[in-house]
Amino acid sequence: MVRLAGDSDKDPLFMVVDGKVARVDVTMPGIQTNHKVSVGDDEAKISQVYPERVTVSPHKYTDGHYVTVGPRTPADSGFELVFETESLRVTRYRAGRLPEVEYVEGCS
Repeated sequence: MVRLAGDSDKDPLFMVVDGKVARVDVTMPGIQTNHKVSVGDDEAKISQVYPERVTVSPHKYTDGHYVTVGPRTPADSGFELVFETESLRVTRYRAGRLPEVEYVEGCS
């Protein structure tokens, strides 16, 4: 994961694979998705703004969840949006292409 030069801890992280951005991770409040979901929002909001595209699975390391938003169209089938939650609140989220967006640890 990389940050842009001079960026703060509040700015997004970028995963670069073969010279291309594969995913973007948001770890702090302030950056919203195009449907106005941000770190700190309630997990239920995700299902409300992305109806019929949400899958919930247990988090690998906490009692929270991975709330995955699937593609909107067949043309988007190689991309997902993954929210991590704890106590039903979004703690971070990432967007990008498959398979990189599903890597739990980020970079290995």
